[in-house]
Amino acid sequence: MSIKQRITSAYRYIEPNLFFIGLFGSIGFPAYYFIWTYLFPQPYENLPLRLVCAFLFLPFAIKSYMPSLFSRYKEKHFVFSICFCLPFFFCYMMIRNEWTVEWIMSFMAAIFLSIIIIYDWLLILIFTTIAAFSAAVLGYMSMSNIGIGFHYSYLVVFSFSYLTGICFNYRNRIEIESKQLFSRSFSSGIAHEMRNPLGALYASQEVLLELLPETLTDDPQQHRLISNAEIHKLRDIIQDNISIINNGHSTINLLLSSIDSQKISPHSFHYLSIHDVVNNALNVYGYQQKSDRALVFFQINTDNLFFGNDILLRYVFFNLLKNSFYYKDKPNFKIIISVYSKKNETIISIKDYGKGIPSSLIKNIFTEYYTSGKKNNTGLGLSFCKKVINAFAGSIECYSTENISTTFIIRLPMITSPIIDKIQYDLMSTKKILFLGNQPQQLIDINHLAFFL
Repeated sequence: MSIKQRITSAYRYIEPNLFFIGLFGSIGFPAYYFIWTYLFPQPYENLPLRLVCAFLFLPFAIKSYMPSLFSRYKEKHFVFSICFCLPFFFCYMMIRNEWTVEWIMSFMAAIFLSIIIIYDWLLILIFTTIAAFSAAVLGYMSMSNIGIGFHYSYLVVFSFSYLTGICFNYRNRIEIESKQLFSRSFSSGIAHEMRNPLGALYASQEVLLELLPETLTDDPQQHRLISNAEIHKLRDIIQDNISIINNGHSTINLLLSSIDSQKISPHSFHYLSIHDVVNNALNVYGYQQKSDRALVFFQINTDNLFFGNDILLRYVFFNLLKNSFYYKDKPNFKIIISVYSKKNETIISIKDYGKGIPSSLIKNIFTEYYTSGKKNNTGLGLSFCKKVINAFAGSIECYSTENISTTFIIRLPMITSPIIDKIQYDLMSTKKILFLGNQPQQLIDINHLAFFL
C-alpha cells in the first residue's frame, strides 16, 4: 500500500471524529496558553504558535461548511495539521521548556493522541521522525543548547510509549479490519452465487428472444400455434426479465462498491420521485406468499422529489420489509407505509404491528454486526440502511413499543435544501473534462469556468 493510500485510509478511519478533534484543538491550544502562563507558569510559552495550531484544527470542526475547493486538499491538510500540532508542537515546546515534567507528560499525551488519530504504524513513524527532527532543529536555532534538562532515560520512556501504543492500537485495528473483510467476503459470496444463475437465465432469455418471430408470417406452409398478441406478450415478458436481470447486476455492483469503499458515492444520484421508488419497491419485493402483499398498505399525501439513488432506497425498503415480515405470523399483523411533508423535509414512516423491539436494544440496532437473535442475520442490514440514508443527507430513526409495533422514520431533505446544493457542488468538483484541440482561448475559458464550479 502506497503512502497516499495509507493517508486516505487513515483519514477515512478518523473522519467521523474529526469534528470533536477540531473542536478540542481549536479551543484547547489557546486555552492552555493561559493555563501555562498564569495558572501554572512555565519557562516558555508561544501564543502565535498556539494560534497557528488552533487555526489548523478549526477546519476539522467546520468541515461541513468549508468551500468545495477545500475537499480537494482535506487529506493533505489532515496530515500536515496532525504532524505539526501534535508531535512537532509538543516536542518543540518540551525542548524550549528545558524538558520539564509538565511538558514531558504533555508530549507523551501527544504521542497517544497521534497514535489514536493515525493508527497506521508507518505513517506514525514517518511523521514523528520528521516532526521531532524539525522541532530539534528549530529548538537548536532558537536556544543553541537543546540538551538542558535532558536525560537519555526519556528516550526509553518515549520509545516504550510509542511501541505499546502502536501495538495495542494495531491489534484493535486488525480486529476491525477482519470484520470488514468478512462483510466484503460475505457480499462477494452472495454476488457470486447470484451471478451464475442470473447469467444462465440471461443467456436463455436471449435465445428465446431470437427464436420467437416478431410477427406471424403470411406463408400458409408455415403454421403457427400462437397468435400475434401472444407473441408480443412473450417478447414483452422476456424483455422485462432481461431488464430485471440488468437491474440485479446494477444493484450487486452498487452494493459491493459501497461496502468496499465504506462510503457511498453520490456519483449515481439524481432526482427521483419518492412515490415511484416506494411503489416499485413494493411491487418487486420478493414476498414469500402472494397474500403477503395485502399486508402492506401504502399511503402518500403529496409526492416529492429527492436527490439520491433509486436502487439504494429500494434496498432500504427491502431490508425494512424483510425485518417486518419476520414476525408476520402475529395476529393482526400489517405494515403501514406513509409519506408526508413537514417543513423542508419529506417524512417516510414504515410501521409494522409485529413483535416490537425492547427499549434497551433500540440504541444498538444501527450498529454494525449487531443482531437481536434472528436466524441468518449478519447485523449489517440496518447499519447499511443508515449509511444509505445519511448519504442522501437524511436521517433514519426507530421507535418501538414491545409486543405492539415498530416504526422507522426516514427524513429526506427537499431538493431545494442548501445541503442538497452542497452535495451537488461537491459532486461537480469531482467532474473532469477532456479537451482535445489547440485553441488556447477555449482552454482558458474552460479552466476559468471549471475553477469557479
